[in-house]
Amino acid sequence: GTVWNFQTANIPVTVTGDYRSKASGNWGTSTVTTAIWETFDGTNWQSTATPPSGSTPTVTIKTGHTVALNATTGVNNVVVETGANLISGTSDGASGTASQRNLRVISSLNNFGTVGSSTVTTNRVNFEGYRDNGKVYITGTSTCYLNTFTVNAIAQTMEVVIDNILNLAGYMRAN
Repeated sequence: GTVWNFQTANIPVTVTGDYRSKASGNWGTSTVTTAIWETFDGTNWQSTATPPSGSTPTVTIKTGHTVALNATTGVNNVVVETGANLISGTSDGASGTASQRNLRVISSLNNFGTVGSSTVTTNRVNFEGYRDNGKVYITGTSTCYLNTFTVNAIAQTMEVVIDNILNLAGYMRAN
């Protein structure tokens, strides 16, 4: 007979240490300052100038906000809400032609807005599944416009569960 294997989306609940956008702007790095983030302290959302890191439980890009990646960025979970955008940006955070930036996802990418851009030459994101074992989820209701799709070399037994539309300009491969 037929075997059906349904899996639910990995939409995380809000926990202490989560980040969310409070405005549009640069994701930020150690050299590119940003004032677009809030972090959850367990009770309230507090403004922070420190950008999220790979140890942040969940990063949410809120409706109406566009966040530009400035460098390779690691996240456990990222949620792009309806009407929100996550795109590649310039390394210094200034205006100019964006380079495709790597988004290293450890657990899930939940896209209900827009990840990347429908133009092939600018603002597309390089997706990197980044864990050694377990599952990485790509879910949502909107298109992920990716330049490349890779599974990082640390992967031993990793499964990528895709329940989203991927528009891929480049390649899909294991590194």
